[in-house]
Amino acid sequence: MEMRSRIVGGVLALALAPALALPVRAETISLSLADAINILAALEQLDGYDKVVKDGAAERVVKISYQLSGQIRLAIAKDLTHLRSALEMFKIARAGKIEEIVGANGTLPPGSEAETKLGKEITLMLSSKQNFDLVRLSSADLGLLPPSNNPIPATVLERLSVVFESEVK
Repeated sequence: MEMRSRIVGGVLALALAPALALPVRAETISLSLADAINILAALEQLDGYDKVVKDGAAERVVKISYQLSGQIRLAIAKDLTHLRSALEMFKIARAGKIEEIVGANGTLPPGSEAETKLGKEITLMLSSKQNFDLVRLSSADLGLLPPSNNPIPATVLERLSVVFESEVK
């Protein structure tokens, strides 16, 4: 009986090894704010996808979660927190810039000098580089390979290409 327990314990240890691996580590990546916003939008899409299922004669839409490890889900959640914080700071800065340029009258006529200046200022903000501590993802992390074969859309993968490990670039 003891031998059988050891064999079962060994098999379980091998099966759980990937889940018990060392935590995924973030890496500092220099990104424009526009790239960071694109990555945020892509990471938000990794919760799952909608699938139409038949329930008798009726059809309904259910959310199917992508098969991702708990470790990767936690890493994505941390990345989302960092990126959302940057987006919120951008929104505050943009509102301040609008108030500064538009002034007391509160209008921004199309084609005006003020509109052109505001557009340039926002473009400058979006192109500014910042450092973000984000996790590098691999095709295995996202379950793109068997046995998971997660059907993550190519548009989402393209937006995440900046944080992919070199295998995907």
